[in-house]
Amino acid sequence: MLPMVPQLKPCYTLSKPSGGRQGFTASTVGLYLTPGGFALPRRATDKQKAQMRAYNLAHAEDIKRQRAVYYTVHREDLIAYQVAYNATHREVRQLSKTRRRARQRGLPSTLTAVQWTAIMAAYKHRCAYCGNKTRLTQDHVIPVARNGGTTCDNIVPACLPCNFHKNAGAPPMLPALRLML
Repeated sequence: MLPMVPQLKPCYTLSKPSGGRQGFTASTVGLYLTPGGFALPRRATDKQKAQMRAYNLAHAEDIKRQRAVYYTVHREDLIAYQVAYNATHREVRQLSKTRRRARQRGLPSTLTAVQWTAIMAAYKHRCAYCGNKTRLTQDHVIPVARNGGTTCDNIVPACLPCNFHKNAGAPPMLPALRLML
């Protein structure tokens, strides 16, 4: 078992369930209570992970059926949650799409959300080509179609017109600043 972080104590249920049933303890629930009162999950050990993998393989059909039933019952809630998440986390969705495209082509894909935020700040949230401050997209200086990976030294912020004008060709002009984060 991983060592417990100091200042965290096991989280137990506050009351025993009625009917004489046994309550949950920290070892069965696997939660730790922070000083602020938040419950944090405990990390699974390698042995527990192996047991979970074996269980999931042995019960794959049951798990698939349970997930299908859950989705059928909660379909509207799940769709509403996904739509709300996509609307509020636009940059995360954009980053995951560009990284996936690069991985599919076997290109390096190491750009993180923190690096993208740093790149945007370095360009003062302006287009690298025209300086426009409208909604910005991630532009590959060397396009993915020409084996340019999704890395911090190949991504610059670009407004939609500049990015669409460039397409998979040469940029309208080279960005004034190429970062090496």
